Amino acid sequence: MAAGALIVGDDADLLGQLRDYLSRAGVRARASRRLGDAWRSGSATAVVLFPDDFDTGEVSDGLSLLLARGPCPRVIIITAGPRLFEPLIESLAARDAVVLLPKPVWGWAILDLVRGWRPPPE
Repeated sequence: MAAGALIVGDDADLLGQLRDYLSRAGVRARASRRLGDAWRSGSATAVVLFPDDFDTGEVSDGLSLLLARGPCPRVIIITAGPRLFEPLIESLAARDAVVLLPKPVWGWAILDLVRGWRPPPE
């Protein structure tokens, strides 16, 4: 079964380019500009989140809820301010599911993280 990724951010061009790149690499990828879609990621293997586009409090609350459920998707957070999210990630029980990457990041790095994730057994 191919990996699936949900990309969430507010930059339509970036979302489209990353979705197309992942799709060409064999990942079932979709993109959304609605933050709430990240928390309802369904069968996605990974959620690629650009949190700088959204309210930090909403992102923190949503991440906590997402990572509390099982099985947990890989959450790839790509941000210009990684220090803002480090305390939150350290406090999460599922922090091994979260990867924090500073901007800029290459598409192949995201692809490797999506393909390489296997959620721990429940």
